[in-house]
Amino acid sequence: MVEKTKEIKKAGSTDVIVNDRIVTIEEVKKFLCPLATEKELYMAMNIIKSYNLNPFKREVHLIKYSADSPISIVVGYEVYLKRAERTGKLNGWKVEITEDGLYAKLTIHRKDWKDPFEWEVKLSEFSKNQATWKQIPEFMAKKVVIAQGFRLAFPDEIGGMPYTKEEREVFEIESEPEKQSGKGAVEMPRAVGEQPDPVADPYKAMLEQFAAAKSTAGPDVYYYALKKNGKKHANEIKTIEEGNKILKEIQDALDA
Repeated sequence: MVEKTKEIKKAGSTDVIVNDRIVTIEEVKKFLCPLATEKELYMAMNIIKSYNLNPFKREVHLIKYSADSPISIVVGYEVYLKRAERTGKLNGWKVEITEDGLYAKLTIHRKDWKDPFEWEVKLSEFSKNQATWKQIPEFMAKKVVIAQGFRLAFPDEIGGMPYTKEEREVFEIESEPEKQSGKGAVEMPRAVGEQPDPVADPYKAMLEQFAAAKSTAGPDVYYYALKKNGKKHANEIKTIEEGNKILKEIQDALDA
């Protein structure tokens, strides 16, 4: 115990302690993510510390493919299972592919809940022609539904934790249509020197609100609200009234 105390005291201001082991920012940069910037490393170290994730046990992964690309901080789906087990409230779970082969379904039993928690993921919503999804689509879908379902069933213990690599890849793919969509963004010609009216295009302003809501609420809440209203992307919303209704649902979920 004395040796551990001495070791912990040696930790620097940017280092973190994970399961009595010092994880230094220098180690993370040298062995795990050499391309990460100082700001990205600082963010990663805070996430590692906040959720007590050990990067050297592959509980969290730092992914950066080039110096110009942003860093992705992801966890393996097994982390969700271990954290749920640790609560002592997990009373069994089951994941399966539905008979029609369209959905991955997760059922979770909690000791303190009367009814089981069920969550589904549609394979077509996450399979975007990625190589791995083409090879093992059912296994990949099961990993996604496990991650999403356990986060929702154990929000106090797991909520806010980084997403899995399988989810992150799809969220990044899906964000492109919303960013690039020109729907509702056609502008009338303006006179020379005339400044654009910020409220002239309320539909575009609404899409910007959805982009902000996605960042604030997180993909789980954001896509759940869209899915509940029969939408995959915000740019599928037809009217301002419909968009405001969904935005209110997202806000209500955050306030709950």
